[in-house]
Amino acid sequence: MALTNREERLQYQKEWYQKNRTRVRKSQKEYIAKTHEKCPVSYRRNRMLRNARYRARKMSLPFSLTIDDIPENTHCPALGIELNYTLGAAAGVRFDAPSLDRIVPELGYVPGNVEVISARANTIKHNATAEEIIAVGNWVKKNVGNNQK
Repeated sequence: MALTNREERLQYQKEWYQKNRTRVRKSQKEYIAKTHEKCPVSYRRNRMLRNARYRARKMSLPFSLTIDDIPENTHCPALGIELNYTLGAAAGVRFDAPSLDRIVPELGYVPGNVEVISARANTIKHNATAEEIIAVGNWVKKNVGNNQK
């Protein structure tokens, strides 16, 4: 079917996708599973790079990362827990999932300003200053740490 009018072609594509949505999504899931199975770390790093580019554009932050600028950490440098690179919606929110962190948020996604840490460490760091994190840690150690087994 040769459509010359751009609007007609877009309408045809939209209708085709609506009719074949299940088939397309199944194919996408199979491709992702096959790619992820080969090398989960590099697949996840590519995904982090793509998402970082999107966030940088959305927040008007500098972006000059390449895949080589994203470390291949096996453990979280902040908490020392092993990072889990597996994907899956069924897993839900996992605190051991790798997360790309901007060390100094205002500098953006530039080489030397990013680190792969656990989602838990990134959540802790998200809205707090270093002094606040230390103060809470000292309080927990003093008041709560003694009561835990």
